[in-house]
Formats: sequence, structure tokens, C-alpha cells
Amino acid sequence: MSLSTDIINNATSIELQIAGSAVLEISADGVTRTGADYSWHTDLGADNISVGGSGAVAQAVLDLGGARKYMAWELVNSGSSNAYLAVQFWLPPGYDGSALKVSLYLVKTATATGSAVVTRTALECIGAGDSLAASVAQTASVTTSVGSNNCLFIAEQTLTPDNAADGGLCHGYIQRRPTDVADNYTGSIYLLGARVEYA
Repeated sequence: MSLSTDIINNATSIELQIAGSAVLEISADGVTRTGADYSWHTDLGADNISVGGSGAVAQAVLDLGGARKYMAWELVNSGSSNAYLAVQFWLPPGYDGSALKVSLYLVKTATATGSAVVTRTALECIGAGDSLAASVAQTASVTTSVGSNNCLFIAEQTLTPDNAADGGLCHGYIQRRPTDVADNYTGSIYLLGARVEYA
């Protein structure tokens, strides 16, 4: 690694360039970053998630004894409908339209037949002038083993939001898909939270 610079001490600011493009400026007014911040992530909790679709989704408090209580969203296996949770969050300044990884933090608390669940996440960016009523495009489904009772398991999906060039506000859904034959776990699973980050 080498550092090449024309100015070390500047009365107004210092600018870092890579391949001729400014990526960072440090001045008395603060630090200005240009381009995507690939260390960015956002965590989705109860304030970013709401019920959508049919009644196969409900908010719950998991009581695992003592002080071990967790806020969660129950995703039941209705067998006939794919209920979903609506999500929304802000993408970071400088979002470059890259693919995102969504990690769903899930748990089951009771023994039931079957060993796997199918989830799907879909996201769309909304910019100025875009319709809030636009449909979110379908994405691929992910099959995940449910593991043991009261043990965390994580379902991950990589996707690029629809309309990614608009950045800014991003909305979409998290869905359990019991209509998919691969979703053979007959009991409920619980979503504790989700993380969105660059893939």
C-alpha cells in the first residue's frame, strides 16, 4: 500500500482521491464522504415492521422463563396463504444501487412436524414522484432448516431493490410461504428482527 499526496497541510481542507475521484474531504466544517459506505447496515425492529396481508401473522411476546422475554412477530403455517410483514427503512447516503443482504433472525419454540421453512423478502426504492402504491416485484424464495426449540436460526437472502437508482426510502415485505412445498414445518416461527446490509 502506498500514499501519494500533493498537500499534507492545507489551510482549508484535505481531500482524499482514489483513481482521480474524490472519496473523502476533511475540513473545519466536518468530514464529507463521497460514494457508497459499504460498512452500512440497518436493523429492523418492531418500529420498522407492521402486519400486512392476512391474519396469519401476529405480534407476540416470547416468554422463555424468568426475564427471558422477547418481542417478536409470529409467522404461522396457515397452509393456504402467504402472509407477510411490511417493512420500511432509509437507505444510506450515497447508496449505489448494489445488491443488499437481508438476514432474518428466527426461532421456533415448540416441536412440530417438518424441518424447514420458506421465506421471501422483496424491496423497492421510492424517490420523488414515485407511486407509493406501486407493486413490489417478486423475488426468489429461501429454504432454511428450523433447528432446535428456542435456538436462533438465520435465513439470508441477497437481492437488489426494485427501482434501486432512486435510493432513499425503501419499503417491501418479509414473508413466510407455507404454500411452497419446501415449507414443511407445521408450527409457528417467530421473527425477532432483521438486518439489511450491503451484500
